[in-house]
Amino acid sequence: MTPAIKNALPTLIASYVIPEFSNPEMLLRAKAVDMFTAYGDIDFPDQTLLKSAVEGIYKCLAADPNKIVSLKAACAFSCILDHKEAIDMVRPFLNNILVEYIKLLDNFDNEDIIRSLENIVKAFSDCIAPFAVELVRHLSNIFLKYCKIDN
Repeated sequence: MTPAIKNALPTLIASYVIPEFSNPEMLLRAKAVDMFTAYGDIDFPDQTLLKSAVEGIYKCLAADPNKIVSLKAACAFSCILDHKEAIDMVRPFLNNILVEYIKLLDNFDNEDIIRSLENIVKAFSDCIAPFAVELVRHLSNIFLKYCKIDN
């Protein structure tokens, strides 16, 4: 990516991507989330822009009626967590986020979600203990389900 494009991305995201989190069209919400999967690690000079991104991704994960958007948001979360400030913003909602990941894992076989969940566990390693038993139980059930399918 050229420096000019990299410098223009925050402005483009603020003007054209963030508003699409609330678009009634599912495809545009999904594409907005995809932008953060691809470019979530860019420098956000404005913390309000980062906050809007975190809130938009969270909304798409937890409240979107379309599961495709929720799946894409689950993948985008780990990309946005490259920012320490985003980790601090997400911390109060960690329980809800993990519940949403577990729901998605129960319904969909998707390795990208598991990789994203792994990144979340790494990012929140200092406070993941209360959720560890539940996560291990669900991941074990998924593993057993795969074993039964293979047999």
